[in-house]
Amino acid sequence: MKIQEATKRETLHIAAGTLAFSAVMNGVFALLGRWDLTVLWGTLLGGGFAVLNFFLLGLTVQKMAGDPNEKKASSCCSSRTACACWPRWPWWCWA
Repeated sequence: MKIQEATKRETLHIAAGTLAFSAVMNGVFALLGRWDLTVLWGTLLGGGFAVLNFFLLGLTVQKMAGDPNEKKASSCCSSRTACACWPRWPWWCWA
């Protein structure tokens, strides 16, 4: 499957925004004197997973929009949603 130009463009917008606000967050931590490597790792991992999640969401929507079979597209969406949600259950139970 070829990645559409809109998916690439919007993912780059999300990555740019994530990078900008991550820099602001790191700056605030540095100004408060609380910056350490855990802040950096949290920023890198959190931002990276956020951009990856958006990109995979864009691919799913692209795949569904290009499928003429509406029932199959709906099935794809629900299975992807279930796969995306099941890792969160331990955190929800723990919280």
